[in-house]
Amino acid sequence: MRRAFWNLIAVFLLTSLGHLNAGQNPHVKSEKQQLKERQQAARKLLSRQEINTNRALKQARIPGSQRSQVRHQMKREKHQLRDRQRDEMQSLKDRRNIIKERSGRS
Repeated sequence: MRRAFWNLIAVFLLTSLGHLNAGQNPHVKSEKQQLKERQQAARKLLSRQEINTNRALKQARIPGSQRSQVRHQMKREKHQLRDRQRDEMQSLKDRRNIIKERSGRS
C-alpha cells in the first residue's frame, strides 16, 4: 500500500514538472512573437509618417531640392529601421542558441 502511494506521488510530481516545462501558458506570447509584433507596429508607424509627410509635401509649396532631401531622409529612416529590426531578430536568435548550448552542456 505504501509503495503504491509513493509511486502515485512520484508519477504526479513527474507529470506536473513535465507540464510546467513543456507547456507554457497559452496566454503568454513567446519572445519572438512579441518582437515581431513590436517590429510590425514600428513599420506601420513609419509608414503612416511617410504618408503624412508625402501629403504635407504635396500641399506645401516647397522647392524641389528640399522635397528630395525629405524623401531621401525618409528612405534613410526606413533603411535604418529595417537594419535595426534585422539586428534585433539576429540578437534574439543568438541568445536562444547560447541558452540552448548552455542547457545542452549541463
